[in-house]
Amino acid sequence: KTNIGIFLRDTVVEYPSELNKEIFRQWFFDGRLKRKWSAATFRHKHKYLNMFLKWLIKEGYVQENYIVDIEKPRMEQRIPRTLTKDQAQLVLDAAFHMPVGYRYERYRNHGIVAIMLFAGLRRKEVFNLKLQDVSFEAHSIFINQGKGAKDRVVPMNAKLGGILQDYLKERKRLNRDCIYFFTGVFKDEPIARRCNAEVFRKL
Repeated sequence: KTNIGIFLRDTVVEYPSELNKEIFRQWFFDGRLKRKWSAATFRHKHKYLNMFLKWLIKEGYVQENYIVDIEKPRMEQRIPRTLTKDQAQLVLDAAFHMPVGYRYERYRNHGIVAIMLFAGLRRKEVFNLKLQDVSFEAHSIFINQGKGAKDRVVPMNAKLGGILQDYLKERKRLNRDCIYFFTGVFKDEPIARRCNAEVFRKL
């Protein structure tokens, strides 16, 4: 059933002349309080009833939009699901063993996935990471202008440190001089965003 049909059924409204602000306010109030609508459900129904009222105004059936002043709830901020330890290990293993064209690519991809899993870096932060930002002596990673345009320092555990050092050995073998931590396969320059997207598509 459509949102409009549900509204008409619940309110027992038969004619546009019967509509008023109170009917709409009570219906949305009951939906949120008694029917336990989520913010997304509330906003979805509000959207379609708003379109319906605009049509009624255009056709001359009503004179005003009765829900334009009804405040819509903010969308809930859902906390992303985290991987279990076993799931994280499966992802990490897949990153290392996925088919690649070059040895360097294998260690780089492994390093990218590991630093996101163990240190919580976002993809943009991976692109911007520089060699000087990773300190094996302090077991830490410096994130410059990360989420919210804020700097932060995150810890680096022994497993992540080992993976990144293995990657740097491969990088050194190719005589990379780029200041960015992760570089392209064929060029001594930062990893391309489309390349990183392809890695995760395959993964």
